[in-house]
Amino acid sequence: MRIRVDGEPIAVRTKKKPSRVAWQNAVADKCRERLPLPEGTYRVRLDFVLPPASYQRKNKQSSEGKDLDNLVSPVFDALTETLLVSAGGDSKIVELFATKRPGEDPGVQITIVPRKAGSP
Repeated sequence: MRIRVDGEPIAVRTKKKPSRVAWQNAVADKCRERLPLPEGTYRVRLDFVLPPASYQRKNKQSSEGKDLDNLVSPVFDALTETLLVSAGGDSKIVELFATKRPGEDPGVQITIVPRKAGSP
């Protein structure tokens, strides 16, 4: 299953910050367009496209854009309350591959694939 969410991905740890809530809701709204996934375990790939301005080459703290782990968190929270609610939440994600890159069309491409039983 593939889902594209347009808009600037937000990387904020504080769950109550309005920008994070808005981004998480945007992801959840797109996920609600699909049926919840059944019980099982899943592989997830997240491909983030960030506005070029978020890459500040002269700033050592932000030279490579937003922290990848902070980008993943609101997406996982949105998946837990939508697609993965029947499966058991984001604990059912057993494999994760995440990327980020600058681009003119910010957003995230979410790919979720069931993991075959007995896979290592």
